[in-house]
Amino acid sequence: MLTIDDKNTCLKDKKVIIFGYGNQGRPQALNLRDSGLNPVIGLRKNSSSIEKVIEDGFQYLSIPDAMKAGDCFIILIPDEAQGDFFKKYVYDEIRNNQTFIFAHGFSIFYETVELDKYPVNVGMVAPKGPGTALRNRFLDKEYLPGIFAEYKDYSGELRDILISYSYYAGMLQRGIFETTFEEEVTCDLFGEQVALCGITVEIMKSAFNILKEEGYSPEMAYFETIFEMKAIVDLIYHEGIEGMRKKISDTAEFGSYDAVEEIFDRDMYDKLKKRLNSIKDGEFAEKWIKEYNSRKKKLKKYRNEEKKSEICKIEREMKKKGLL
Repeated sequence: MLTIDDKNTCLKDKKVIIFGYGNQGRPQALNLRDSGLNPVIGLRKNSSSIEKVIEDGFQYLSIPDAMKAGDCFIILIPDEAQGDFFKKYVYDEIRNNQTFIFAHGFSIFYETVELDKYPVNVGMVAPKGPGTALRNRFLDKEYLPGIFAEYKDYSGELRDILISYSYYAGMLQRGIFETTFEEEVTCDLFGEQVALCGITVEIMKSAFNILKEEGYSPEMAYFETIFEMKAIVDLIYHEGIEGMRKKISDTAEFGSYDAVEEIFDRDMYDKLKKRLNSIKDGEFAEKWIKEYNSRKKKLKKYRNEEKKSEICKIEREMKKKGLL
């Protein structure tokens, strides 16, 4: 792990351009500026972000002008859009020794963006959390850890650039871990789909639905299967799984082991491994790019179905009552 003792300020001498002013772009731009850099935002013509960029006091350039002006480009547009973005705006404008820093390994590992033949540096710096957490931790001087990876060091200075960026963006202060593009994208996608946003959430929804089907009040079902999850996750975040076990009742601890032993069988474990393999071999990436090219029809269908679900209706009602 690298720490604040490893910091350098080599980015002070480079023109930093940020492509993307959304969930990661805006927080990272604000952190860079508060740390002493003067990033410029590269935007498409008629971008919906122009007004916000101006309100935040940043200079912005059209993407062609940004490509001409920049030394170091921070790629924070959505993974699925990066291939088209590079074809339309980037490849024909590349200059020697420019640096491209990604926040996720998706487009490089799955080759939707291909920079091997160009005389440029390619690396990654990614915070281990959403942009809001990165910004809030920066303001509170608690900071968020991050990861970095070198893919192609054309100029011989890529490592210093990545470490410097992690410092100005507010990660090195807490510590950054070295990884590879392959390791990051595989672990990140698998974690999202299984532990963070996918199967875990589906188990919570199923538990809620079962309680409600058995006649229990939706409010009580929601509190016990979803609302209290934050308290458990906070315990794990601060003290680890072992620490969490020590802070819950013996009844809860024994019941959790017993339930897992009954429900989580070898078949489920094998399905999780199969899901991991679909990420490693590119099957999921191919499916996601195909979905993007179809204008995200299936994703919109999923969103609409969930919005109409009983659990989301209950959430909206509880928010109106001030319970959430």
